[in-house]
Amino acid sequence: MVSNRVDLDELQRYIHPRAYLWFHLQQKRRHHNSSNRRTSMIKSSHVKNRLEDSWLDDIRCVRNHDKMMWCKRLLLKILKDVKMENKRNITQWIRDKNSQKCIISNPDYRGKMRRIDCLRQTDKVWRLDIVMAILFTGVPLESTDSDRICKSVHCQNPDLCISPFHVQVVARELDMYLYHHLQQDSGQ
Repeated sequence: MVSNRVDLDELQRYIHPRAYLWFHLQQKRRHHNSSNRRTSMIKSSHVKNRLEDSWLDDIRCVRNHDKMMWCKRLLLKILKDVKMENKRNITQWIRDKNSQKCIISNPDYRGKMRRIDCLRQTDKVWRLDIVMAILFTGVPLESTDSDRICKSVHCQNPDLCISPFHVQVVARELDMYLYHHLQQDSGQ
């Protein structure tokens, strides 16, 4: 008999080091933006840069044990929404970076991908595929970036697949222009 239990400690080993930092930085930005008053653009930019530096220092000072506990809680939330037949193999597929297999989530009441909150006491929810991409590949996405991602050609069920190896970021024309513009500036 095959166990349906997932080894969380094994799965945690494959979480990208930037994942904790990215999610917690998003929380601090959201809190700051909601409580920030109107200021001039230059002053606001200067204050924001200073604040982000101090936030990064605060986040980096968190003990590894606390980071691991956060990861474990988040993985448990995600695994609650994964179909039973995929739970058995999820660790192996993540470990092997298997891009051929879909990890299918349970749909919500409308038949769409579920959303979860990644941090305690926040009203910001994230699609499961975006959370998995951040956790296991380190791609810095926002919770609103569902229009900036697409699924790979290997994906059999793009509406419910949460495999981090099926998520691809779509580059827009403005992104390409800025990239080339920055490349030219750095070359001079």
